[in-house]
Amino acid sequence: MRLESELTGTLTVLALAAVLHAAGEEPNATAKFLGPEADWAKCSIQLQDIHGLWGGHEITVSGTGACSVRTRKGRDELTRDIALPVTECADLLRMAIKHDLVSLKIRERPGVPDETRPSIVLKNSEGKEFKIAKWGGDKEPRFDAVYQTLFALADRKSQALGEKEIAAKAKEIAWRRWQEQMGKEWNAEKNGKPGCLKKEPTVEADGEHKGQWIVKFEDIRPRPAGDNWVRLKLDAQGNEVGKADIAWSRE
Repeated sequence: MRLESELTGTLTVLALAAVLHAAGEEPNATAKFLGPEADWAKCSIQLQDIHGLWGGHEITVSGTGACSVRTRKGRDELTRDIALPVTECADLLRMAIKHDLVSLKIRERPGVPDETRPSIVLKNSEGKEFKIAKWGGDKEPRFDAVYQTLFALADRKSQALGEKEIAAKAKEIAWRRWQEQMGKEWNAEKNGKPGCLKKEPTVEADGEHKGQWIVKFEDIRPRPAGDNWVRLKLDAQGNEVGKADIAWSRE
């Protein structure tokens, strides 16, 4: 009876140890490479998928939220620097851990003519890099899952305009909206044509409203100098969203 009780107690301890071990599962090779999440601001993940003939994307995402997308189509190449939410960057690193890229072994073979060869590069907080690549014609579920997510992100962000391009779009659209509004508000016989821009307008992001821009016309004739501006909202592709807000000085 005593032996049975001791055996039951031993089995209970062993079962508890097994549960605790499962709960505190050892980190895989990728998790060990990237280190603790507290250091992920110094880590990055990159997709290199630009082919000399077919073009493609290269995207680099750092743990701080900095994102660079280089896109090549034919002879045209464009690089955009974009800010991403830190949580989205962390999710990409978690995906690399989930599929444990560092422990992944991919069968090597000679490539066929004009075949793509995408690669994924991880960098940890110590500056060490891990790189894995495969031929485009091969299937590897763990690699492909991370690749498809990064490629989709790069493809989507390649369509977004940079801050300078958005500002230029805002200036162009604001001037058009100004002329349209002034054409309605002015008496054509009394005031002549709707506006004459003497000085390059200034444009700045509206700090209180995301995606909105304020374009100021500091020297416009025949309007008097003063509070002449257009506030408008643009999306990531530089398209106007909603109705512009226009203010002008009264004579």
